Amino acid sequence: MDDTKAEISFDVIYDDLPLPISLPLNATIADLKNQLEQYTGIPSNHQLILNIPDNAKDNSVLASIDLKNIEMIQIPPEQQGSEKPQDVNTMIERIAVDDDDNNNNNDNDSNNIDNNNNNNNIDNNIDNSNNIVDDNEQGDVFMQGPNGYERIGSLQQQHTTTHTTTNNGITTTTTTTTITTPNGVQQQQTTYSTYSNTGSPLLVGNNPAARTTSGYVPSPYATNFFPETDQLSAQNLIDFLDQLYYPTFSNDIFQQYSVVVPDSFSGSFKDALNFAKKSGKLVLTYLHSDNQISLSFVLDILKSEEILEFIKENFVFWVAKITPEAESFLFSLVQFESYPIVVTLSNLGSPEILEVSQGCTEKEVFFQNMVNHLTSNQVDLDRVRLEEEENDRARMIVQEQDQAYEESLRADKEKKEKAEKERINLENKKIEKLSRGALVSEEPPKGSNSTQIVFKLPDDSKLERRFNSEDKIEMLCNYLDGQGCEIDNYQFITMYPKKVFKKPDFNQTLKEAGLSPQSILNVRSDDD
Repeated sequence: MDDTKAEISFDVIYDDLPLPISLPLNATIADLKNQLEQYTGIPSNHQLILNIPDNAKDNSVLASIDLKNIEMIQIPPEQQGSEKPQDVNTMIERIAVDDDDNNNNNDNDSNNIDNNNNNNNIDNNIDNSNNIVDDNEQGDVFMQGPNGYERIGSLQQQHTTTHTTTNNGITTTTTTTTITTPNGVQQQQTTYSTYSNTGSPLLVGNNPAARTTSGYVPSPYATNFFPETDQLSAQNLIDFLDQLYYPTFSNDIFQQYSVVVPDSFSGSFKDALNFAKKSGKLVLTYLHSDNQISLSFVLDILKSEEILEFIKENFVFWVAKITPEAESFLFSLVQFESYPIVVTLSNLGSPEILEVSQGCTEKEVFFQNMVNHLTSNQVDLDRVRLEEEENDRARMIVQEQDQAYEESLRADKEKKEKAEKERINLENKKIEKLSRGALVSEEPPKGSNSTQIVFKLPDDSKLERRFNSEDKIEMLCNYLDGQGCEIDNYQFITMYPKKVFKKPDFNQTLKEAGLSPQSILNVRSDDD
């Protein structure tokens, strides 16, 4: 197998996000660093690759290494050329990396832990706070900045506060780290982590408004990579949902529960939006998840004959299946309240989200929402539909004109080709006729064995020549062909007595035909 053509694909985690990597099968760690430099702008000598064997070098072949959970972090210039920090996880968690000469006894003497647990059971809310203070005399301090992890000085004191809140099954942990350097400068960083009642991470980051996809579990082959985003927009939703479309939704529900629900659009989400624009409809997007709430929505609301017919007549119904991997990213786009989630969109020129409906369990409310959206957008939908129909007619006219033009070009081409073919055939035929002149024997002298023939051609021109009396009439045809006569099928006519010689007679000799010792022959075409 050619290793230069085969590829190896995997994810590398950087800044809590998976980067999809594809390299040749014989690529090395150095090749990986070069590609990461192109993706992130971080020079290869500022990169630290984690979760690879300790003995791996830049020339180590990637295919020989376990590529799961590989992570890259940026190292500051002070760390270049030095050994890998002993406590890499500490660097990742935005905590100080101690120098090699820092001993454990100093750490134990300088750590003061103050645990305060306050349990308040009000409206199902739980608050837990933990304050941890670490005092270290030495050690380099790194914190995440806009360009990666940056050294901010030597560690003097570190103060960490953790605050945990649980509300309706959603747990949020806030960690604040304050570091004071020897020169008195304080640096503070806060990290937020949010988990659903299933334990899946929903929100991890340095800003509660900046939601990321840290809960996403990367595939070793980068097949389920979701784009980074911090807000819900039609384009973000399109890019996300196109990976999750569920065209067999209606059939699956019928097979499992013998219930008829609206047919799901069979194309991609982009195709659904384009079809809605042409047909003057809104797009009703249902995000289906395998849970009891979503199933109740399907069996109690979508199966309703009134709902089913209304959706069929007025909406393009498109279904996405929310997988566990996609759920955390979805919740980074949508302020999650409850399933079911239904997104209504219009495409009046560009896609626009009209509403993100969550937790609707009443058929009347759901139906009224659809009616309201349809009523408020009907005028624009009709306008866009008519515009699309007019555009289709215009495109059809242009297409017909283009087709007619192509037909004309093709007819002209065929005509030219036919004329050229006829010219070539005529030229070849002319050459063939001229070549027959070589079959004529030399003109004999006057004598008893020669016959003098005068040819009168259709254009009143004359040709005169002597032939051997034993030559056949066919020889006369060859002679005329050699002289460029354009008649194909000859016939010869004598004046007195009148005789007509045609092709069946051409095997007679001149003497047998009574043309010797001399004759005048009118040359005509037997085709006339």
